[in-house]
This record gives sequence, structure tokens and C-alpha cells, in this order.
Amino acid sequence: AQSDFKGALDSYQKALSVSPDSKNAISGMAVMSEKLGRNADSLEFAQKLEQLEPENLDYLKQYADILLSSNHFDAALKRINNVLHREPKSLPALNLLGQYYLCTENDSKADSVYRDIESINPAYVEHYRDAAMRCRQIGNVAKAQRYVSKYLEAKPEDPAGLLVYAMLTELSGAKNSTLAAYNKVLKYDRYNAVALEAVKRLKKEIAEKAALMEELEKSRQNDFSEDLSEVALDIDDEQFEESEKDENSEKAGDDFDLDVWESEQNMEIEEENDDSMLDFADENL
Repeated sequence: AQSDFKGALDSYQKALSVSPDSKNAISGMAVMSEKLGRNADSLEFAQKLEQLEPENLDYLKQYADILLSSNHFDAALKRINNVLHREPKSLPALNLLGQYYLCTENDSKADSVYRDIESINPAYVEHYRDAAMRCRQIGNVAKAQRYVSKYLEAKPEDPAGLLVYAMLTELSGAKNSTLAAYNKVLKYDRYNAVALEAVKRLKKEIAEKAALMEELEKSRQNDFSEDLSEVALDIDDEQFEESEKDENSEKAGDDFDLDVWESEQNMEIEEENDDSMLDFADENL
């Protein structure tokens, strides 16, 4: 996706080299710069566009959108109010106003604006999709998921809404679910650059994780086998020691001589008798 945005940016730059005041080229540079995260460049081109045509409401709305993405909320509100002063029922402008209130954490006013949008045109639901992106921008993922769910209830096959849903799913870290979400985007928009790049990246990450888990399992099994081998060696050592003890005992039994033992016993008895006779003689004297 980044390469596609960069290619588009290069095309607009070539157009500007030929016609420096081309409003379409400047507008394209502003949008593509924002997509590539070059907020300073994006703001510069949007500001130049406003200077060239300060009364163009479309350019004012585009500038306000870029200002919101760059967290310049007060400057964005100024352009939004400028549009609404001339077109009070402009749905894109009211959509931006609701986004402004979400970014500044004024949910009650955002809800009020969204009710106005629904009363003007119940079929208009783009504000839910854009609200989801703004909530993602400020880190409120739970609220973003609620908004994108509302959007997909009305437009379940819309690639733009499905893309927002996939981006939010990716924040959960569930790679398989995220891959499925991006594949669903491609079901309805087979050339969606963001989804194509995400699918390629996720497949690689999932394959790498599977390979790592396989290596860890092999390592665990090898460690288990080594532990079993050590236990077997310990048992063999103990059995060898017991065997040596038994052999020594047998050798001690083989060296025992009954005749020698009886002779030793008789000598001890004779010595005891001799001592008794001497004691008796001493008593008679």
C-alpha cells in the first residue's frame, strides 16, 4: 500500500512540475502525503490549496479532514464552521463536525450531530465509518468497534467499512482473525492495496510463528529424551553399586573357614578354664 501511495505521490509531483498551480495535483499531494504519514507536507499542500481558492468548500472540507488527522482540532473546527455557515445541511461537513467532537471527547455533542445527519438523510451512514477511524486515532478501540459495527449493519459488503473493521481487529493481536478480515475486504475489492499488503504480511508472520512453535516443540521433546537418558544412567549406577555389594558379601562368605573358627573358639574356652583354675588355687591358699 505504501508503494502505491508513493507511486501516486510521484505522479502528482510530475504534474506539479509541469503545472505548479494545478489544483487537482496539489489536492492529490495533500491526500497522498497524509496517507504516507507526512503530516507536515500534507498540511502545507492543503494550506496552499486554500490560498488558491479560499471559497472552495470542497477544499475547505479536505483541509479540515487533514487538520483533524494532524490533531489540529481548533483549526479544523474553523474550516468546518465556515462550510456549515454557507451549507448548514452539508452532510460531509456535519460528519466532520461529529468527528471533531469525538476527537475532543465531547460524545454528547457528537451524538447530537449524528442525530441531525440521520434526520436529514437516514440513508447516509458514512459518519459511522469515519467516527470509527477517529476513535481509533485517539485510542478508543471499543468505541471504534461499535461505530464500525453500525456502519456494517447498513453496508455489510462495503470494502471501506470492512477495511476499518480489519484494522481494528489487528489491534487485538489475533492474527488469524485479522487475516480473515482482510481477506473479506479482498472478496469485494480484489485489488485493495492495503488489504493485499496486510494479507501478505500476516501470512508470513503466521508461518514464522508456526515454524518457531515447531522448533520449540522439537526442543522440548529433545530435552525430555535427555532427561530420560539421565534417569536411566542413574538407575544403572545404583544397580551396579548394589551388585558390587552383593559380590563382596559373597566373597566374604567364601573366605569363611569352619575349622579355623572352631579352633579359635576352643582356644578361648581353654583360656577361660585356665583362669578359673588359677582363681580356685588362690582361694585355697
